[in-house]
Amino acid sequence: MGNFYTIITVTMKCPYIFHAGDEAVKKEKRQVGEKCEVRFGKKEYGGYCYPHAKIMGMLSGEKLEQTRLAREEARQAKKQRRAEADTKAQETMSGPEINLNPRVLEAMGYTNPCYLAEEYALFKTLNQKPTHVNYDEKMAYARWLESPKHLREPRTMAEAAKILGVTEKTLISWSTSPDVIDFMNADIESRSRGLFKLAMYKLGENIDRNDTKSIIDYLKYKEEQDNKRQIKTRSLNLSPEEQKEADDFARSTGERNRGVALKAEKAMVQANVFKSVSEDIEQ
Repeated sequence: MGNFYTIITVTMKCPYIFHAGDEAVKKEKRQVGEKCEVRFGKKEYGGYCYPHAKIMGMLSGEKLEQTRLAREEARQAKKQRRAEADTKAQETMSGPEINLNPRVLEAMGYTNPCYLAEEYALFKTLNQKPTHVNYDEKMAYARWLESPKHLREPRTMAEAAKILGVTEKTLISWSTSPDVIDFMNADIESRSRGLFKLAMYKLGENIDRNDTKSIIDYLKYKEEQDNKRQIKTRSLNLSPEEQKEADDFARSTGERNRGVALKAEKAMVQANVFKSVSEDIEQ
């Protein structure tokens, strides 16, 4: 019954009628004679919403003060929840301090601080996507965000927001946008390629120590690479009929597509044969 009563009180339409002296009328947000009808009227306020209940004298003395304190308490609680959510989001985005071996950081290209102002200036100069809203700001932020925390300049999100001319809430929103995530993933993937040389170096050290598992891992890797090269370089061994089919198809479509499209269409025809050859090799 209590829940039902709450719904009724919250959804009552305020019956207040605006007058010439009301601020909303002066600011031309409302017209004289227009009803308020917001769904925040309460039975204890005579059906009026809180601001209009005050105007109509429905709230006074101790009751007015109690209502004011309750509203202020609710406002502060909401503000606190938002602050905690923002703090949690910032901590999640900032991530833990990275304490990696300097050799690993060097292999990934993390040898110098990421200066957000310089990254931003570079993207604005390149102007890669002028029609994309905030593209330069988002990409500079992504580069700064994917860098280890101790290499970021500036260190705080508040300072980063000032450099990019946005609010901290905007940065929090950008951190989950597809543009920023895709850029960060691509950047990290590019950096991770530098680890291959380091991994092979470490593998070589283990092999030099006669580590059996490392030797087996290397031989397996070597065999896989050799097989891939054989598949790439092996002749397709197309029959004259299959070759003619590919040439005729490529020629007919090339008359419309020209240039690179001719090779693309021919490759598409040959792909099916290439697939069957690859399956034969695996068997």
